[in-house]
Amino acid sequence: MAETSQGIDVGKKIKGRKRHVITDALGLVLAVLVTAASVHDTAGGKLLLDDLAAAHPTVSKVWADGGNQSSILNHGVGLGIDVEVVQRRTKGFEPLPKRWVIERTFG
Repeated sequence: MAETSQGIDVGKKIKGRKRHVITDALGLVLAVLVTAASVHDTAGGKLLLDDLAAAHPTVSKVWADGGNQSSILNHGVGLGIDVEVVQRRTKGFEPLPKRWVIERTFG
């Protein structure tokens, strides 16, 4: 990819690209979006929800990480998808059952 498709996410200290992924409960990929790192997680999440709704109209529930804002919850409601944010309880590594599905997929 060209250098123009890359960006910098200052908050996460990432240069390059971000991968936004939605999987089913088993970790099988349903939708994926690659953006410049400068694209906010919420903006990428909204685009990904649009892709998911178009490709898999029967999906009615999505779990998202705590980085997503209320605007993505409202966007999901408009698409008929219930978006539930799964919060971390502590800093650092802690495998949470709902979040671990995505981590396994990336691994």
